[in-house]
This record gives sequence, C-alpha cells and structure tokens, in this order.
Amino acid sequence: KEAQCYYDLGYTLVATSPDKALEFINKSLEIRLEILPEDHATIGLCHHDIGVAYYNKSMFDEAIKHYKEAIKIYEKHLLDEEEYQFNITECYRRCHSNIAGIYTKQGGYDSAFNFKMKALTIDKKTCHLTEKEKEAQCYFDLGDQLVVTSPDKALEFTKKSLEIRLEILPEDHATIGFCHQDIGVAYYNKSMFDEAIKHYKEAIKIYEKHLFDEEEYQYNVTECYKLCHSNIAEIYTKQGDYDSAFNFKMKVLTIDKKTCHLTEKEKEAQCYYDLGYALVATSPDKALEFTNKSLEIRLEILPEDHVTIGFCHQDIGRAYYNKSMFNEATKHYKEAIEIYEKAVSTTKKTCRLTEKEKEAQCYYDLGYTLVATSPDKALEFINKSLEIRLEILPEDHAT
Repeated sequence: KEAQCYYDLGYTLVATSPDKALEFINKSLEIRLEILPEDHATIGLCHHDIGVAYYNKSMFDEAIKHYKEAIKIYEKHLLDEEEYQFNITECYRRCHSNIAGIYTKQGGYDSAFNFKMKALTIDKKTCHLTEKEKEAQCYFDLGDQLVVTSPDKALEFTKKSLEIRLEILPEDHATIGFCHQDIGVAYYNKSMFDEAIKHYKEAIKIYEKHLFDEEEYQYNVTECYKLCHSNIAEIYTKQGDYDSAFNFKMKVLTIDKKTCHLTEKEKEAQCYYDLGYALVATSPDKALEFTNKSLEIRLEILPEDHVTIGFCHQDIGRAYYNKSMFNEATKHYKEAIEIYEKAVSTTKKTCRLTEKEKEAQCYYDLGYTLVATSPDKALEFINKSLEIRLEILPEDHAT
C-alpha cells in the first residue's frame, strides 16, 4: 500500500512537478524492489513513469533508459490474465511510441522508425497491416511529428510514405489523402503557398470519395476535408485573392456541422465576417470593407439586435482602433455592447452577485489587468476591491 501511495502521488505530479514525481516514484520503486520479484509488472509501471518524468524535464537519455527497463518487464506480462492498474499491452506500446518520439526529436530517425514499427505491431488498430503498410505508416508518422519544426525533413518522410502507398494501395485511398494534406502543411510552413494549395486540392479530391465511409481511419476524413478547404482559404486571403478565399470559405461552412444548416445568405455574411476577422490586424481597411458587407447582409436578414450583428460592430471597432480612429472604434464597441446586453444581462458566473460584489470584482479585474504594466495603479484598484470584500464577506473568503 505504501508503495502504491508513493506511485499514485508521483503519477499525479508527473506533468506539473516532475522533480517531485521522481522523488515519489523512486520511493515506490525502492519499496517494490525490496518486496516483489524484480520483473513484477508494477516495477515496470514505476520505470515507465520515471521515464515520463525525465521526458518532462527534457532529460531524454534518462527517459529512454527507463522506458527500455519498463519494456523488458512488460514483455514478460503481455499474456498475464491478472488485471493491473493499467493495461500492460497498452503501456508496452506507449513506451515504444514514446522512445520513437524522443529519437525523432533527437534526429535519430532510424531508431525512431524501428520503435514506431514495433508500436504498430503491438497496437490492435494496426497489427493487421502488411509490413509495407506499416512502413508507410511509420514514415507518415515521422513526417507528421516534424511538419511544424522541420518541414524539409517532414516532406522527405511524408513523400516516402506517399510513394509506398501509391505502390500498394488504390490511388484514391484515404491515407493517400492524408499524405497530400501533410505535404500541403509542410509546404505552407515553408511559405511555398502554391505547392501547398496543389497538395491540399489533391487531398480534397480523395476525401470527397470517403466522406460516408464507415471504416475508421487515423483521422476523421470529414474534418480533414473541411480543414483543407479552410487552409486554402487562408492562403488565398494571405495572397489577396479574396474571391477564391470566399469560395473556399463558403465550402467550409457547408461542410461544418455547426454551420451547414445556415441559409446561403447567412453563410455569405459569415464568409465576409471571417475574411474581415482574418485581416483586422494586418489590413484594417480591407477588414472594414468585408465586415461592413457582413453587417449589411445581417441587417437585411436578421433582427437588428441579433448577437452576430454585435460581433460585426465589435470587429469594426477593432479595425477602427487599429487605424487609430478611436472615436469611431468607441461608437461601434458601444453598438456591440447594446446588443450583447439584450442577449445576456451579464455572465452566468457573475449574474448572481450583489452590486457590491460586482463592484469589488470590477476593481479586482482592473487591477489584475494593470499589475504587470502599472503596479501602482493596480495596487490602488486591488486595495479598493479588498476594502469592499472585507466589508461584505467573511474575512477568510477565498476572494
């Protein structure tokens, strides 16, 4: 029980306080090594979580060492009928996967590949794949992990995956779409936007054939289909091709479960709004043009106090603010406030507060906002909040 308590304490702290987690799990390991056989499954669990703690401290070699200790122990328990705290086969797979992740970070791609292959062989979802399919999946996973940090290396691996998949699978297989999508992401991260669009469009063509498949893939095909349209729209917006961006945004709204029920006019208004929103910081004049179009449509088709009209006024306010036209900005912010007040008198969390409690909260929030930039002003407001709270609340109230 003592060993289990130390283990559980460490397990709880492994993400937030890895040093403390190591202290407790090492205590658990020490006790378990005294009282249990050295290859007991729970000793494997200790090594596993010590590995996680070292990983969270960026001590990758130590992490690998303990993951490998755990693997050696788990191998002896894969067919046990006894139930442990965690599923041993899943822990065994995860250790391989975690080691592969570290080797990928360190640039040890061959070692990463070998551990990923082992993880795929263990995993119930992938153990049925042929060796070639597993190989393609390993290259894909390596590329997927590197797509943000090392897009050139990601391209190399994802293209290898694509090459193998084109050899062994139908040319419109969903996983070939995943390759094209990740190649698109890599090109996007290299600012090669035309290449990115080309591959996103290849992915879209493939996904269109799989939107109603019952088979489960690595990723949700409909979500990927939507994301490709959204990414293309974002590139066209960056390039200033707003008509193309608009068309792809319209498609996104038609695919998305949250917006597919909207009328064509509502979708049109939403597209103009989204374009304006994307441009408000970088091109406030263009943002004003699009958000005003959205506002115009919404005023035609919706009640004048509809909350989305408030969103338009708020973003018009932001655009004017970014143009340093503060009076115009204030005017539109106030328009938005009037609409929002009709939608909800105040937030759910604070609507039950008394006027005095709200006053104290306001002073606190003002102080909190200023604490880094204007500590003297922050002290003034937070002391006011404290003064009010001491009048109206128990002196040991959490606030």
